Amino acid sequence: MRLTWILLLATPLLIGADQTPGRGPLQLSLKRAVEMATSPEGNAKIQLSGESLKQAQSRSAQSRAALLPDLSAAWNMQNRTTNLAAMGFKFTLPIPGKEPWQTIEANYVIGSQQKLASIKTEPNKITLRWGKPLVNYLGEKYDASATQTIELTPDGVLMNLRVDNRTRYQIGEMFFPMLGGVTGIGKTIRQLKTTQFVKPASADSASSSEIFKVFANGTSWGDVGPEQVYTYPKDIPEPWMEFYAPKLGRSVYFGSHDPADREKVLRLEMKPGISATTREDGNWPRPEELRGEPAGVVVSFVHFANSPAEKAYDAAPVLVAFHDGDWHEGRRIYHEGKGK
Repeated sequence: MRLTWILLLATPLLIGADQTPGRGPLQLSLKRAVEMATSPEGNAKIQLSGESLKQAQSRSAQSRAALLPDLSAAWNMQNRTTNLAAMGFKFTLPIPGKEPWQTIEANYVIGSQQKLASIKTEPNKITLRWGKPLVNYLGEKYDASATQTIELTPDGVLMNLRVDNRTRYQIGEMFFPMLGGVTGIGKTIRQLKTTQFVKPASADSASSSEIFKVFANGTSWGDVGPEQVYTYPKDIPEPWMEFYAPKLGRSVYFGSHDPADREKVLRLEMKPGISATTREDGNWPRPEELRGEPAGVVVSFVHFANSPAEKAYDAAPVLVAFHDGDWHEGRRIYHEGKGK
């Protein structure tokens, strides 16, 4: 039952592809989503995978582990099923060295590698709790616990995370939430490839790119795959983005509704990588090159927490919403949510 919240994210995305523009998403209650995931009825579209993440022996290995799904959703594309891998959160507990350059920054605690202690369900809300100890990517234990809530609201799916850190180490970076294996919106190759990544460019404009055809590498220091990073408020004036399917007239909104308005980074990483040169069909790896492994974009907000040791840390709430229309509606969602 780990990472049950992906049900709420994936299901409307798939259904939105089936519907004609102008129709709303299927009304799916939280209780019904969980029931579908654990029953034969839901296996065709939402299924639990018994595969667990292997313990990584290095930063590179643990980053690649993001592609091995605990909970997956799927849709048919070219008569086959494509898995959507997902992780809920990831944070670092930097271990200080005698010299600054000796500090071990990449001491990652990965949500999908933790033992889920409890699940509490309410009519429109689910609470997931990972009790102490939490383990890093090497399996070493730390005195910390985490609680994540996912709530169906009139505006969309609202996610919150609190980490109770009782260790002598501060929390460095916090990745939350992490939505992995994104391949676009739609049922056909053309619909998926032409899905646009949209981000705000100014108070009244936005920029877009077809990252599901050509994923441009924006940095040279990604963990494994090429990545794009946009710092708020330096690079983007507002902390939100959308995936937009022009042919369907449908969008998926992903926004940080942080009451503290903290600096953060919108991060997209292409897993497991891209081709060395751009080909006629883009630079995504082809099925024969993947050899059965999943591929897709991992989307997350990264917080530079620098939260003191032995203190709880609350990540910024994030809203995911599915709607008709383009980024103008997404901007409206952000401003209304910020006002709340």
